[in-house]
Amino acid sequence: MNKKRCISTDQRSAEAKAAARLQSEKRQEIFRDFWALDMDQYQKEKHARKIPVERGRIELERKRKLNQLRITLRKLTDGDEFLTDEELDTAFQDFDQLIRIARLQDEEIAYLARFRSDWERIEETDPDRLYELWGDSQWPRAQAIVARWRAETPSKSRWEIKRQHYKLDGRLIERQFGGEWRWEPSCLDEILAGKGVNMATLQKLFGLGRNRFPRVLPKDKQDRQILYRYQAVTKIMDWLLSEPLPSPKKGKRGGSTREIWLADPATRARVLQGVEKRALAVAESPEVKKAFTEVVRRHMPDSAK
Repeated sequence: MNKKRCISTDQRSAEAKAAARLQSEKRQEIFRDFWALDMDQYQKEKHARKIPVERGRIELERKRKLNQLRITLRKLTDGDEFLTDEELDTAFQDFDQLIRIARLQDEEIAYLARFRSDWERIEETDPDRLYELWGDSQWPRAQAIVARWRAETPSKSRWEIKRQHYKLDGRLIERQFGGEWRWEPSCLDEILAGKGVNMATLQKLFGLGRNRFPRVLPKDKQDRQILYRYQAVTKIMDWLLSEPLPSPKKGKRGGSTREIWLADPATRARVLQGVEKRALAVAESPEVKKAFTEVVRRHMPDSAK
């Protein structure tokens, strides 16, 4: 196949995909019109479906409209009741539209089924690559959300949320080495390579605030930045793993006990074994390997030794 024919084939394929996408958008617009939804209301209801009370209200409205059609159909089939010409015209229009909606829904299901089939096939053959591409595709949308949030949120509130961000995407060590992570755990690689990280990164690694760390941590100053290396990480690990497990009894005022890092013995064993294995595989410095190995074996549950 020559180059010109390849370009022509690719162009036809792109045009066919664009036409199919346009037809899908038109079908969705017809669905919204049928349920009397404008675009803003459609987006609100799409978000509201995540809330049980709102989801119930939306479904109730759908059932009300369908029930009205059933009542009209009953009147048409019951010989004792008669409809006016205006009621007959309205009924026939509603039923005609309902039949059209059913046909369009079949077309939309067939259109979307191909994407689901492709997704499932790729997920079966190369799931890591699929989720990597999916994550990349979400990045522009996330950037737009962040930009809108920055424009609408006062600077003081933005700073407080940023300071507490470790609670949102933290617990990296526990998540990556504890079995939740599908990929190779890499959150400690910079530390294992002898590099330093800032306090915000330390909080994300452990999923805890700086007030839970030892008051004095080994640190280095680089330009205007304070960096914490493997000595600080292993000291924090030793400090947190030495904390006694919380009592199941609540405080006198009903307050909850503070969170203990790796409180579950099975999770602690998996995480510590994974950290030691990663340290031996990645770290080049004998001092780094020794520091992590010592703290891991000191706190490894007896059942896992």
